[in-house]
Amino acid sequence: MGHTKTGHGPAIMAILACVAPSLTQTARAADSPADETGTLATIIVTAERRAESIQSVPISVTAITADTLAKFDIVQFDDYAHMVPNLSFGTGNTFGITNGREITIRGISGTNTTSYYINDTPLPISIDPRAINLERVEVLRGPQGTLFGSSAMGGTVRLITRQPDLARSFGSADVQGYVIHDGGLGYMVSANYNLPVIDNQLALLLSGYSTYSPGVFTGQYGIATLAMGPGGPWPTPTVPASQPRQTVKHLGNDVEAGATLSLTYRPAALDALTITPMIMHQDQSNNGFALADYTTQNLTQVRPLNNREGDTDIWTFARPSGGPAWRPACTAPRRRRIGSTAINSPKSCASNRAFPALCR
Repeated sequence: MGHTKTGHGPAIMAILACVAPSLTQTARAADSPADETGTLATIIVTAERRAESIQSVPISVTAITADTLAKFDIVQFDDYAHMVPNLSFGTGNTFGITNGREITIRGISGTNTTSYYINDTPLPISIDPRAINLERVEVLRGPQGTLFGSSAMGGTVRLITRQPDLARSFGSADVQGYVIHDGGLGYMVSANYNLPVIDNQLALLLSGYSTYSPGVFTGQYGIATLAMGPGGPWPTPTVPASQPRQTVKHLGNDVEAGATLSLTYRPAALDALTITPMIMHQDQSNNGFALADYTTQNLTQVRPLNNREGDTDIWTFARPSGGPAWRPACTAPRRRRIGSTAINSPKSCASNRAFPALCR
């Protein structure tokens, strides 16, 4: 899905920052800090579908923990991807800048060569969940076909979400503001809260965020533009009389909001059974693509008609989950709007044979 970046120009003034993280992870695999006894903290990963120390995993894994994500203010794929050795990515490979991300691990690129997961559920590689409530990010270098199928020849990127705590209540909030030259004021607000409902049996974890990144482009409409074709310039189009001269500022902004609700239920009579359903929703839109005309320094977009080139991207992920025999998950239909064109993508589903109706 398209998540157009609009942060052109450095942020020149931080106007508000209030961070109160409640994080339990303490290290990244590459630079794990020492605990109070002077020994390195153990990093637990689930690269082989079971919890084990990263030092015991017989495959090449990079793990970025929640503590590192918070310290480096990592919130999206572009932020953490550059921290992973042998991983590269680009955009514009399929449907333009809106959802054309391609991930390459160990130089293996192409269609369906790198898989993308939330916990144990595969997702379209274009989805970019906000990293506000993750336990860690795991990058497994391929081939990983035995555990993650034929789409993991290059490797697998897994986002591991934090599970609700059955014993204690805690929360955190983060508010950031900034000003971008020629763009204006932007902000990011996020918060999460863990609430035990039944002590040691049932707990809820709710997180949400809202962001606004101002656009830096100015649109000028009602001006005839010269188009170039293979045989030379095309005839200059005539601007309809109904289209007046217009100037619109702050094009290419980015507005995002989302929420995640997780639940953990462990029946008192069945300690070995843990049910962990989760639902995640994100909504992103902008009022124009952050693309310069002809030169990268040009912040003016000239068009004959005021037909905005922005897009809207809405998706919902739902995962009922229990023990080893119950792991269905669904991704709801994606709704996208690019300019005046609406695009609907079909629902994807990964479930076992015992519960097929959950994904219908």
